[in-house]
Amino acid sequence: MLSRGFFESNCMTPSSRHCKIFGVNYGNRFIPEEWMMTESGPRDFFQGVRAGGREPNGKRRVSLCDVTDSARMFQWLDDTIQESDFRSMQEMGVQVVRVPCGYWNWVTFPADTAPNAPDCRLRNLHMLGSPSQYEPYFHRIFEFARRCGIRVLLDLHGAPGSQNGEMHSGASLPEGYFGTGWNCDKAVEAIANMSAFAARKCNCFGVQLLNEPQDLCLHFLESYYRKAILAARRYLHPEVPIIVFSWTYDFDHWQDNHFDYSQYGNVMWDTHVYHFPEDEESWTSSCGGLQKVTASYAEDLELIKDFHRRQPGGCIVGEFSLAGPTLNKVDNRKLAKWLVQQFCNVCHGCLFWNFDGPSINEWNMSKGARAFGIDWRLLTHFILQAYKPEVTRVKEAAVDDLLCRTIAPLHAVSYSQHLVRTTILLSSLPAVPLQQLAKSSLIPRQVTFVQQPMYRSA
Repeated sequence: MLSRGFFESNCMTPSSRHCKIFGVNYGNRFIPEEWMMTESGPRDFFQGVRAGGREPNGKRRVSLCDVTDSARMFQWLDDTIQESDFRSMQEMGVQVVRVPCGYWNWVTFPADTAPNAPDCRLRNLHMLGSPSQYEPYFHRIFEFARRCGIRVLLDLHGAPGSQNGEMHSGASLPEGYFGTGWNCDKAVEAIANMSAFAARKCNCFGVQLLNEPQDLCLHFLESYYRKAILAARRYLHPEVPIIVFSWTYDFDHWQDNHFDYSQYGNVMWDTHVYHFPEDEESWTSSCGGLQKVTASYAEDLELIKDFHRRQPGGCIVGEFSLAGPTLNKVDNRKLAKWLVQQFCNVCHGCLFWNFDGPSINEWNMSKGARAFGIDWRLLTHFILQAYKPEVTRVKEAAVDDLLCRTIAPLHAVSYSQHLVRTTILLSSLPAVPLQQLAKSSLIPRQVTFVQQPMYRSA
């Protein structure tokens, strides 16, 4: 089965540049990260767990492969995957949610085997649970997202052997060991299984093949991408994005139209952009921090703009945050607006890291919105609206005018008394898609749309 998912009702095509997206990452679920534990969360996932390895920077850090308690993992998923999260995302204007996961969520290993890596702790990852045990949680995410009109991007965040040796890959290691044939084959198998699962979902945005590889041979990476794309295409329609990753400093390695649509379908590129002050540098509001941080993005923005132009599927910024400077509320609101606007200027859009998790406001979309007074829905609405084709904006303006004339006058009375009248007024105009009306910010939640007029009994 070939799923069209997002593209059944969306304007994006392999050659379009006007369709923009805004989204968020739903990290710290399938791959818990110790720095993202917070007092406001259900509990500290790593409580009592000893760090068994060091990251490439030499720092000893606890990671998922240090955990051997299967019950801890599934209790964590029960605690942290909540429908209320997706309602909050909807209220903040999120269109796409990126879900980081590990290869162990999708593939099994023969007895007493593990990825190629000189660390036996990696065996713990696939001993925590089987793919069939994780599957209900992915179903839950897709269903919660569907109810809120949100598309899901499945992201292979942790590759066999680790693609970077960092905690967010599931294993803290002195280096990444992904670059072997066995590890590559298991990653391709994971992508095939992810794609087969996603193909059954009407709100699949796409599948991402890898997250933030470091010090990995680019020729090996390119070979893996080609194999994984073709494995995914056995299940996913050519228009559904398959997302590959590159850092901006590696963009020159990839040729124009590197993965041709005729062979690979719609291949979209992801990159991540974070900037922090150098030692002894001050990026505070009192020292011109807003100007300093925006200036630091200039080179990356130009690189992304050029790369987006060179690749038919274009580019997204799959992770960004407000971290780096130390700004007051007003400047943080300005920075949020500026970043979304700039990313939409140069590529398809951006996804914030993360929805929740860390107690640091600048890394936490929900907490930051409250702390800094950021209205993400309003901010992104006007930015994304500017990139829609003129004919779409004209139609939506007509819809808003219609809603103002038909629904707004009814606000003073009970909708239970006037829902019939309202539904008939809206459904009497077949040129206006009901789905579009339902998404309007003018529609109170109490209003339900139906295809046929409803009649009240006496």
